[in-house]
Amino acid sequence: MDSVDEMGNTPLHIAAECTTCPELVQTLMKCGAHPDQCNSKKETFDDLNTEARLSSLVNYMPYVTLKCLAAREVSKQKIPYKNIVPVSLESFIELH
Repeated sequence: MDSVDEMGNTPLHIAAECTTCPELVQTLMKCGAHPDQCNSKKETFDDLNTEARLSSLVNYMPYVTLKCLAAREVSKQKIPYKNIVPVSLESFIELH
């Protein structure tokens, strides 16, 4: 689930734009897709899934970890983290 295209879209981002199949979205999340991961435009699964509203058909909260929630808040609140947290966490925060 780490693959991205030139715009930073993951398979889940692409599924949000071109499918109305909740089973596909559920499978991607079971395989490790992050529903809160941002692409290069800072868009998430919910941002891209405007027409099909798959997010209302799929309960993705079981797949959102505390680590994801914390990373999202660090990004949202613009909390300084570079050179403070381990490098591996820096890249994870940048995904959110």
